[in-house]
Amino acid sequence: MTEDELRKELHRAAANGLAAQVLVMGFLHALAKRGQLDKQIVAEAFDFADNVAVAGSLGQNNPSLVQQSTDVLDILESLRKSIP
Repeated sequence: MTEDELRKELHRAAANGLAAQVLVMGFLHALAKRGQLDKQIVAEAFDFADNVAVAGSLGQNNPSLVQQSTDVLDILESLRKSIP
């Protein structure tokens, strides 16, 4: 794989994650706008996402997977704090 191909692949991966994040935030915004945003459901969704991120790194001897899970947890925490 060339450096240019690697760069393109990394950009695609980053765009994929950002698209998912923007879509989730869009759903949350639409629900909040309609007064249908139940804080307990949002908390459960974030708890579920946290558990999935942690489970993805459990028992792994791959430091990059552990770091990726840590990064995901940091992003989830930031998103959780951004919801009123």
